[in-house]
Amino acid sequence: MSVERHDVIDAASTRDGWAVLTIHQFDAWEPVDERSEQLRAKLQTYERFVLSNSYQMHFCRFPVRIEIVSVDPLPQEIQAICRQWGVVVRDD
Repeated sequence: MSVERHDVIDAASTRDGWAVLTIHQFDAWEPVDERSEQLRAKLQTYERFVLSNSYQMHFCRFPVRIEIVSVDPLPQEIQAICRQWGVVVRDD
């Protein structure tokens, strides 16, 4: 998975009382401008998913958290988008 596939939810699960939607980025973050736009589009897809009937049927009792897991460190521009959207950056 990657932000290039911005129309796909990479993973949805429950953990520790949260509905956790995860973005997996296995590709490089270069070019950063292009990846930034792709990440924004992916986050919009996640936002639409949270409002969907499918999400409501499975996760309506849980608050939602979006996480991003990346093979490479996140560039500052990507970190700024994550902060703006409240995305949790997983580094484990």
